[in-house]
Amino acid sequence: KELALPIAAFRNGMKQAGADKKTAQVTYKFAKHDLEKLPELAQDLVESGVDILATTGGIAAAQAAVDAVRASGKPIRVVFVAGFDPSNMNLPGGPAIGIHTESSKALPERLKLAEELLGNRPMAMLVRKDTTVGDSERSTFARIQSGDVHEAGSDKELRAAFKAANREREAVIVSADPFYTSNRQQVVRLAKSNKVPAVYAWREFVEAGGETSSSSWDLSS
Repeated sequence: KELALPIAAFRNGMKQAGADKKTAQVTYKFAKHDLEKLPELAQDLVESGVDILATTGGIAAAQAAVDAVRASGKPIRVVFVAGFDPSNMNLPGGPAIGIHTESSKALPERLKLAEELLGNRPMAMLVRKDTTVGDSERSTFARIQSGDVHEAGSDKELRAAFKAANREREAVIVSADPFYTSNRQQVVRLAKSNKVPAVYAWREFVEAGGETSSSSWDLSS
């Protein structure tokens, strides 16, 4: 259900480009929130003989696609939506093309929105450790705020992070990392059950029941 909109948008884009079931065959692979599966899935697609490899799973998916294509030496074009820009990488099929969403640039806007809504409540950042998105947002957050940074990359760590935020009466700025987007139902549920105000990177969190986001990006477009 949660992938219905992105898939519909992808198919619509294919139609606008003049491709349909008669002229193009599409194979879908889903990691089902397990980012560690992405390299294997990308390799499977490369080995299946595709001409184009499109990724919508953020940085992890784009990196997996780039690595698989580069290792294969095959002239496959990579199309991406990600928080880093692989378009300058030398790939056999030519430069990757797509949309680069640099979420750290939007972080000051999210913090400003949180302050307007919550006043002087302490702010904390929820990030994943040792990721491109997390490191960039952590650095930006540190320049603007002196609040806590809660690291969470698993269900257990998410529960602990929101409990800590509740204990310290903090509001949480949730990273744009794909892990949180994929698990947005759980993130929103934990924020509510722990009575932690949260500001999210994408409006899909609001559609999942979250309080507010400050991004104009839509993961389905």
